[in-house]
Amino acid sequence: MDAPACTLVTGASSGIGRGVALALAEDRRLILHGRGRERLEAVRSACPGRDHLVWTADFARAETLAEDLRGFLQASGTRVSALVHCAGEVSVRPTRLDAYEDSLRAMNVNFLSAAEIIRVLLQAAPNGKALRDILLISSIYSRLGAKGQGIYCATKGAADAYVRALAAELSPRVRVNSLLPGAVLTPMTEALPAAYLDRCREAHPLGLGEVADVASYVKFLLSDGARWVTGQNIVVDGGFSACKGL
Repeated sequence: MDAPACTLVTGASSGIGRGVALALAEDRRLILHGRGRERLEAVRSACPGRDHLVWTADFARAETLAEDLRGFLQASGTRVSALVHCAGEVSVRPTRLDAYEDSLRAMNVNFLSAAEIIRVLLQAAPNGKALRDILLISSIYSRLGAKGQGIYCATKGAADAYVRALAAELSPRVRVNSLLPGAVLTPMTEALPAAYLDRCREAHPLGLGEVADVASYVKFLLSDGARWVTGQNIVVDGGFSACKGL
């Protein structure tokens, strides 16, 4: 008998990842990923529905992920039918202050971790042919410039290019897309200076986004209603990109 198929949500312990997990939990059995088990257990307790699983891993060490994930899937007896990669981090500093180690960490967390996970999920052992959907949470800054965020923009641009290549390679069995949000209110963004948040709000014609705005698109893109959508970098930014530079 086939192992039960799950949806893997990375970065599920906070922010967009947590909101996505809560939105998907009623209809899907989830694997909740994060770095800290305590926070993940709190999210699991808040999730309705099925017997969800928890996987802890540090994406800054992307070179260890393949073995780690393979062992987790084998030990838990599960397979993954959908991946939603929400894990990510951003830092703001002038390019002249970027250090190689910081750039590598950003690339690992924001992009290479997803590539390693996908590589494992496409292998017959341990995932068979279970994988059907891949959705990477990117950023509108993969398309637009942002002062002090060169490496962050580059990591998200890599993710978007990867999506287009994978869609061509994996169709028609696996659909692959990315979602490009603008500024979304999360505990991290709400901790920013009020003046900065006000400027962000003014730059978005529809105001700052909420986690639910992203989560609703995730649900759609994983549904049969989006069966004819693949290889797309989909912008959900409250009009920010339409007005950028004006």
